[in-house]
Amino acid sequence: SLAQRLEHLTVNQRVLGSSPRGRAEVLSSKIGRTFLFYMTYYIYILYSVVGDKYYVGQTNDAARRLEEHNNPTRNTYTSKYLPWELSCYFAVGEERASAMKVEKYIKKQKSKNFIKQLISSEDFRSLMLADALK
Repeated sequence: SLAQRLEHLTVNQRVLGSSPRGRAEVLSSKIGRTFLFYMTYYIYILYSVVGDKYYVGQTNDAARRLEEHNNPTRNTYTSKYLPWELSCYFAVGEERASAMKVEKYIKKQKSKNFIKQLISSEDFRSLMLADALK
């Protein structure tokens, strides 16, 4: 399998690049072959106990985004309700455009109950994804 073949390669270069599908990770081996691994994009949902607010975003690194929201460098919506905790995150796919479409779909609902259902039910998330990406 491809995974088994990759195990035997020694990686001497690792760079992040961009592609039409979003950020991609490029690994080059000593034998000169290059492999392209696409990033997975996620929807993440943060919750602020202080403001009793939810925040929905998209990213390829939920842990990094949580850190950025909790350590703001400028005055933003999320900086007003610190600290934030990660309530939920789920994969959307390899295309950032798809993650942005799902993020917009969720925000258009303008419903705390909708967000709570996304957090608590994997089945609800699956149905929502199918509807948002059609």
